[in-house]
Amino acid sequence: MRIEECEGVSASRKHLVFAYYVTGHGFGHATRVVEVVRNLILAGHDVHVVTGAPDFVFTSEIQSPRLFIRKVLLDCGAVQADALTVDRLASLEKYSETAVKPRESILATEIEWLNSIKADLVVSDVVPVACRAAADAGIRSVCVTNFSWDFIYAEYVMAAGNHHRSIVWQIAEDYSHCEFLIRLPGFCPRMLLMYLLLYLDERGVLCMGKQIHGYIGRNEPCVTVFIGTALIDFYGKVGCLSNAIKVYNQMVVKKICTWNAIISSLANNGREVGAWFDARTTSGVLFAKKFLLIADSSRNLLGCSLLGLISLGCSYLDDSNLFYNSCLYISLFCFRCLLFMHLEDVIT
Repeated sequence: MRIEECEGVSASRKHLVFAYYVTGHGFGHATRVVEVVRNLILAGHDVHVVTGAPDFVFTSEIQSPRLFIRKVLLDCGAVQADALTVDRLASLEKYSETAVKPRESILATEIEWLNSIKADLVVSDVVPVACRAAADAGIRSVCVTNFSWDFIYAEYVMAAGNHHRSIVWQIAEDYSHCEFLIRLPGFCPRMLLMYLLLYLDERGVLCMGKQIHGYIGRNEPCVTVFIGTALIDFYGKVGCLSNAIKVYNQMVVKKICTWNAIISSLANNGREVGAWFDARTTSGVLFAKKFLLIADSSRNLLGCSLLGLISLGCSYLDDSNLFYNSCLYISLFCFRCLLFMHLEDVIT
C-alpha cells in the first residue's frame, strides 16, 4: 500500500493492485512468479506483470481478467553464448545501455505508470530500478528472490577490469529502497560484502567501508576468514592500518590469505614487518602444500621489497627454498620481488 496511507489503512483490504516486476533473463524467474501471481489473483487481487519475458509464460498458465501484462525491458541479466558461457563485459555493457543511460526517463515513466494504475504494492524479482521507482512514487516495495544483480555483476566487474564499476553500486542503491525481502531457497552467500570492499578500496571510500564493517558486526555471528581478510585488505589499501590490525587480532581463524593481507597492509603503509615474519613460526600457520607457500612467499617478499629489507627478503627466500627447493616457480617469482629492492645490492 502507499506509504502515506499505511497508518490509516488496514492491511486486510479485500482488493489490492500489485505491480510485479520480473526480470526478462531466462524463464526461471518468470515461471516461479507464475505461482505467486496465480495465488494473488485467486485471492481477488489485480496483478500487473512488468517484464521482458514472453507473454505465453504467464497467459498459458493463468487465464484471468485480473492479469495484465506490460512488456518492458528494464534489465537484461547476462549475455550468454550458450547455457554455460557468459560474456561478462558484454553483459555489463548491455545493462548500461538498457538501464543506466536511459535511467531518468525510465524512472519518470515508471512513476507515472504506477500512479496511473493506483498500485498498492510493488513486487520485484528482481529488477533493481523497480525499487527506486516505487520509493519515488511513494509506494512500498518487496523483493522476492534468491539472488540480486549486484551480486552477479560484482563478479563480472572483477573479471572485466575497470569497466562499468559504477553499475554495481547503482544497483545496490536501487535495492536499498526495497522495504522487505522474501529470500527464497538457494540464496547467494554474503560474498557481495567482499566484492563491495574490493570495489571501495580502489576508490578510497573509508567511511562507506566502515559502514559495511559495522553491518557485518551487527548481522554476522562471527567474522569469517574471507570477510575478515577482505576487511584487512580494504583497511590496508585506504591507509587505516590500525583497523586492519584490529580485525586481524580479532579473527579466531586465520588462513594464508589472512597472513598475506596483513603483511601487504603493513608493507604498503611503511610499517616494519620483521616481527610479523618472526610470529609466523609460532602462530600456528603451517604450510601444508607448495602452492600455499608460493602465495605466502611472493607476498612476504613483496613486503620486503616495498620497505627495502634486503637481508630479510634474502633470508626468507633461502628458508623457502630450503624446505621447498623443488618448486622452481617460487624462486622465479621471489627473485622478481627482490629485484624491486635494490638491484645492485641483490647482484652483490
